[in-house]
Amino acid sequence: MPGEIPVYGAGGIIGMHNKEFINGPAIVIGRKGSAGAISYSEGACWPIDTTFYVSQAQTQMDIVWLLHLLISLRLDNLTEATAVGGLNRNKAYALPIPLPPLDEQQRIADRLTQAEEIKKTNAESDKKIEELKSSLLQRAFRGEL
Repeated sequence: MPGEIPVYGAGGIIGMHNKEFINGPAIVIGRKGSAGAISYSEGACWPIDTTFYVSQAQTQMDIVWLLHLLISLRLDNLTEATAVGGLNRNKAYALPIPLPPLDEQQRIADRLTQAEEIKKTNAESDKKIEELKSSLLQRAFRGEL
């Protein structure tokens, strides 16, 4: 029976479930198939066996800062060449990472979140501008202006 809890596979949400496996927020990383792909769940979720995951409860790092750090590491470049590509965990663990104090992580995460919100707002504005241009052109070609 489907529920409201997102089920994450290697490439993102693949369905819904009525029970949670972990409480969010959480980061889910593709292990097989879409190896190295990174998803973020603000709430509870159910990552399946083709993923690695970490929840806020499992780390002392700021989870949003960690999300952006993991994205910047380009984990998809660490896949092993097999029929179904897999993320090489040992190569991922060997990557050096900066580890600023928690308050600095939170400041960085806040700024990155603000940047993402601005990016989303700009994308929405760009879409509305394109729709307006298209509408104006259609009216112009029909002689309605």
